[in-house]
Amino acid sequence: MSQISSHPNNLPHRHLPVNMLLVENRIRPFLEHSTRYAFMGPARLAKDCEVSDAAICRLLSGYSSPSFAMVAKITLAFEKEFKRSIDPREIFAIEGQYPTSTVCEIVGCKGCTPQAAWNDDDTLKLEYLPKEDQ
Repeated sequence: MSQISSHPNNLPHRHLPVNMLLVENRIRPFLEHSTRYAFMGPARLAKDCEVSDAAICRLLSGYSSPSFAMVAKITLAFEKEFKRSIDPREIFAIEGQYPTSTVCEIVGCKGCTPQAAWNDDDTLKLEYLPKEDQ
């Protein structure tokens, strides 16, 4: 049974059982920061994780939530690519709250701005803004 309470942005928020919540992800920004995944990124990630292309595409489009095994495989693939330990909570979040504000900080980027980082009005998307500007 769900309950309604106040969400941090003061909008009503329905509390759903954990298995019914959609897990948000930052897979795309990780792909954009990678040389391996710069071309055919979702397909290469799927191959590295030994899952179908469709499974990765569903995650990228927000139509599904990952299993624990999928989280572990994607995290391992990114750790191998970026040669650093990555907390899975930096890639996946239940309510969009990540421990580190930008993927640039996680992967050691000096603050790049890929094309996907920009909104239609030529402003940077929140996840690409430096921490002090958020």
